[in-house]
This record gives sequence, C-alpha cells and structure tokens, in this order.
Amino acid sequence: MEIRISAAKQLSDEKGKPYTAYSLIVIYNGWENTVDHRYSEFLELHRVMKLMRRVFNSPLPHFPGQKLLKAIFHNLSQEDIENRRRKLEDYMNELIMTDCAHHSQYFTEFLGMPQSVKEQWMSE
Repeated sequence: MEIRISAAKQLSDEKGKPYTAYSLIVIYNGWENTVDHRYSEFLELHRVMKLMRRVFNSPLPHFPGQKLLKAIFHNLSQEDIENRRRKLEDYMNELIMTDCAHHSQYFTEFLGMPQSVKEQWMSE
C-alpha cells in the first residue's frame, strides 16, 4: 500500500468555522482513492489504533502533536500546515506496517476502501 497526503486545503464547516483538510491518496493493488480528513479525524484514528494495540500487542508510530494555542485560535501558518502534512503522511506510512492497521475495520473505512479491497488488505 502507498499513502500520500497530496495537499492541505483550507475549508469552512457549516457554521463558517475554518479548518484544514488533508487529502490522502491511497493506492493498493490497482485500487486508488482520494479522501479528505481533518486533523481531528486522524487523531480519532490514532485513538482507535491505541485500543487495538492492546489486543495485538503491536507498537504504533508516534502521532504528530497539536500546536494547541495555534490550533485553538486557528493561527496555523502555511509552514505549520505543511509540517503537519508531512508528519501525518509519515505517520500513515508507518501505521500501514502495523498489525493494528491490518486488522482494523476502522482503518479501512478511514481510507474509503470498498469491501473487496478491505478483504484483500485484512487477509495479508
């Protein structure tokens, strides 16, 4: 599997609150998908993987932290956003090597995998 985070986009939610979405490009055995996720969704994925780590006793990669004050006030600079994009990409590429990712329905849904691709991935 190959995962790249190709871009970070500035968007607004339904209340007009700004956020950054990261575009993941996922390639696996001829299947390709692009899906956007916010930092908070990556954080939720990491929390789920931490729960699975207990079952599989599998180490997880370090999750890139949040610059709390900057995030609260939506003051992330373009440099901060690019740095986070690179760190999230590194995290995802390390995560795909873990047993947690290979046995997690949540992980496959995060990547937008259809059922036939999920079955292939989880059987490896």
